[in-house]
Amino acid sequence: MINSDNSKALPISDINLSMNFAQISNSLNNTKDDIEQNLKYITLFENIFLDYAKRQKACLEKMIAISDLPDNWNDNGAKKFGHKLIVKCYSILFGLPVLPEIFPVADGSIQFEYEMDDGLYLEFNIFENEVSEFIAYPDGKKIERTIESNKITEEVKKFYSLTRVLAANILALLDDEVPITLTYIY
Repeated sequence: MINSDNSKALPISDINLSMNFAQISNSLNNTKDDIEQNLKYITLFENIFLDYAKRQKACLEKMIAISDLPDNWNDNGAKKFGHKLIVKCYSILFGLPVLPEIFPVADGSIQFEYEMDDGLYLEFNIFENEVSEFIAYPDGKKIERTIESNKITEEVKKFYSLTRVLAANILALLDDEVPITLTYIY
């Protein structure tokens, strides 16, 4: 998967970090090469956490900005977003394996949006009492349906096929001959 800045992305959700840190510390052999390799892994995981925290902060700031929007925020009569909807979105947001782009919508929903470079697109319009999902495939096929809010995480995982993306990125990282610029997804 490629980010908007053309760097490769590594989802965080499928990584069992505590197991990996234990494996790293158990494999130390006091050789310079072993120590350098373990430093690479520790730096990788440190960067994953820092990037994820930055993305979380940006999402929180966006939710706060949306919650502060007044009536008529779009100069076309849109209503202020209710506390119940803000709390619902907030609780959904931090259960997601990949954090979305977030937008206020004039119809009273808050939109969580994901887009891949190949044109695959996923959005959720979250209302107080329902969630609508829209998926657009690169071949032109489109699906629009209402889902339960507790299904959003599952849909995001399907969208990103996290295990395949994770495996491809880790293989690229471990191959020192492959030049790679990583930013980590959220």
